[in-house]
Amino acid sequence: MSYFTTEMAHHVISKMTSLESDLCEIYENHGLNFRQSPGRRNAIISQMQEVATAEALNAYGQIARVDGRTGYPDVCVDSLYRELECKLTSGSGGNWSLQADYSTLEKKGQIDFLYILADAEFDN
Repeated sequence: MSYFTTEMAHHVISKMTSLESDLCEIYENHGLNFRQSPGRRNAIISQMQEVATAEALNAYGQIARVDGRTGYPDVCVDSLYRELECKLTSGSGGNWSLQADYSTLEKKGQIDFLYILADAEFDN
C-alpha cells in the first residue's frame, strides 16, 4: 500500500489518541472507565481512524472519502480506484487478530487494510 505514508500514519494516530484521551476524561467524569472494555473502546475510536485516514489521504493529494455504512468500504480512495479497510485491535494474550471475513475478500477481489495495533492504555 505505497500510497499511505509514515506522515499519514502519524496524522491518523494523533487524531485517534486525542479522541481516546478526551473520551477517557468524559467517561471518568461520569464514574466510568473508557479503557475497561478494549473492544468497546476500539469500536468507538475506529470511526476516527477512518475519518483521519481519509483526511490524510486528501491532504497528500489523493481523493478519498468515508462512507461508514455497513457493507461499504471504510475509506474509498477514488483517485486510485482502491478500497481501504481500517482495523483497530488491542490484541489478546499477546496475540493480534489480523483477519477479514472470506466472503468480503471473495466479493471484492482486492482490498487494502490499514491495521492499528494498540495496547490497553492506548499509548503504544
